[in-house]
Amino acid sequence: MAGGLLRRRRPAVAVYFCFNAVNLAAATVQRLQEQPRDWAIAFYEPTRLEAGSRPAWVWGRGLGWLPAGPLTLLLLLLLCWLGLVRRIYIPHRREGGRLLAAILVRVPQILLLDDGLDQYRAEPRALRPEQFSPGTPLYLFSDAVAFRAPWCHHFACRELGLFPVAAAQPPPGLSVASLLIDSPGVELLWRQPGAIPRPLLLLSHPYPGKRRWPGEGDLERFPGCSAEGLIQGFPGPVAIGESFTLIIGLTRREAAWPLWVGLPATVDDHFRSMVRALCACRSATVLIEAPDSQEVTMAAELIVGDQHHGKEQESLPSRVES
Repeated sequence: MAGGLLRRRRPAVAVYFCFNAVNLAAATVQRLQEQPRDWAIAFYEPTRLEAGSRPAWVWGRGLGWLPAGPLTLLLLLLLCWLGLVRRIYIPHRREGGRLLAAILVRVPQILLLDDGLDQYRAEPRALRPEQFSPGTPLYLFSDAVAFRAPWCHHFACRELGLFPVAAAQPPPGLSVASLLIDSPGVELLWRQPGAIPRPLLLLSHPYPGKRRWPGEGDLERFPGCSAEGLIQGFPGPVAIGESFTLIIGLTRREAAWPLWVGLPATVDDHFRSMVRALCACRSATVLIEAPDSQEVTMAAELIVGDQHHGKEQESLPSRVES
C-alpha cells in the first residue's frame, strides 16, 4: 500500500549501472537520444571508473552517483520494494550476487547496456542470454555492426551510433613518440625488436587486472587524454591488445598510420576473425597472435601493408559477405 501511494505521488526512478567507460557512454547516449522523463540514479564501480571520468550530471533529472556496494544495493532494494524503480539498465549480472538478483525480480523492466567487446564475441563474458527474456532491449554502439555476434539476435538491439570519442592530443614535444595502450596481448610485443620505437607513451589500463605490459614507459598516463581519442588522432606508431579501444583504432584510425595489434591466446574466435578482417583492410598494420598455449611468444605475424601495397583494397562489406 505504501509503495502504491509513493508511485502515485512521485515520478518513476530509472537506475543505471556503469562499471566502465563504455557502460557510462552507453547510458549517457541513451538518455540524450530518448530523453526519458523519469528520475535517474547511477551506480558506478570505484575501481574502474575514476572520479574524473564521471562527468557532472548532464542527464536532466539526475539524482546522483552512488558507488556500487552492499550498503548502496540494500538502499536500491528498498527503493524497489517501495515500487519507485521502474527500470534498471545493467551491462551484466556478474557482480551483486543474490542481492542484485533480489533487486532485479522487483523491477518491472530490465534493459541492457553495451559492455564493450561482448557484442563481437561468440560467447559473451558479461552475461548469459538465457538469463533474459527474448526481445529484452540491448543498447549497443554501432562501430562494427557487420561483425556483431549471433547471440545478439536474442535481444532487441537498439543502436546508439558510433562510440563518442573526444579528440585528444599528446603532450607537447612528443608527437613523434610511440603510443602503447596497455591491454591483454600487448605483452607479445615485448620481444619484438624495434616494434615500439622510443620515446614510449604508456597508457596503463585503469583496471589493474588487465594490465599486461611488463616494461616501463617514458611517460605514464598523462591527464586529460582518453585512449580512444589518442588512438584515433595519433600519427606515430600505436600498439594495442584486446580492448574496446582496438575497435576504435581498426575502424577510425588512418589506414596509413602504423598500428601494432597483439591478441592473447584466450581471445574469442569470433573476435579474432573480426580483427583479422579489419586488419586486412588497413595498409600499415602488424597483427601478432599468441599460440594456442599460454606462452607469450609470437605464433603468427601478418604484415598487411606488404600484402596490399599498390593494390586496390577489397571493401569491408564484400569481405563480410564472403
